[in-house]
Amino acid sequence: MSQDDPTTGRVPLTPRRAVSVFGISVVGFMTANLVPVMIVALTGELGFSDTEAGTLMTGSLLACAVACLLSSRLAAGKGRYLVARAGLGLAAAGFAAAAFIPSVPVVVAGVLIGGLGAGGAVSAGGAALAPSATRTAPRASAASPTA
Repeated sequence: MSQDDPTTGRVPLTPRRAVSVFGISVVGFMTANLVPVMIVALTGELGFSDTEAGTLMTGSLLACAVACLLSSRLAAGKGRYLVARAGLGLAAAGFAAAAFIPSVPVVVAGVLIGGLGAGGAVSAGGAALAPSATRTAPRASAASPTA
């Protein structure tokens, strides 16, 4: 593992890490990309109304945005890998629970937890792609969900 840059305190973005950042960002944005599919599944298989399904998915996207904002400072520094791993773990656990346990309370909790995890993953990916100046990394990682 390479050393931090002493002038900025950031870990260099090597090609291997760039591929990882790209993968983290794809998984993080999966929440927004799967909204139509999830709404169809919620209304068709669990009996949610369109309004209920839309509200749940809005809550998941809001959880994603809030988690991204709250984790951006940690993701901008040495905690980037911790934020990325925790976010991906939460997203995988939440969305897997929602997919494989067809119970309304489990699905609601899983989708919201998955949104929180996705926000952490997006924050870590945005921070890794930010310019080398440490002071701009929190803004870049927090702004990445709006792109």
